[in-house]
Amino acid sequence: MKKILVSALVGSLFFAGCGSEPAAKPATPAPAAPAKEMSKTDKLHQKAKVAEAASIVGYDGKDIRQKLDKIIDENAAHEKMLKDVGDL
Repeated sequence: MKKILVSALVGSLFFAGCGSEPAAKPATPAPAAPAKEMSKTDKLHQKAKVAEAASIVGYDGKDIRQKLDKIIDENAAHEKMLKDVGDL
């Protein structure tokens, strides 16, 4: 008896969702004004923020992020130095 009631309930819910008219789609928001272009270093710093999630699985995410930020800054300084040498 319970199986019949559950089957009838599931069946009626299934058929109730199958209407002939599609549901109205929500209006898509207007695209935001283009943000200021981020530098390569800023983009890498944004990606490094994800490293803090390593704390969830037992690692020190804050320390990992700080090390990544240090490496990114050192790399940017090195690229700047190479660019300055190339401009000579």
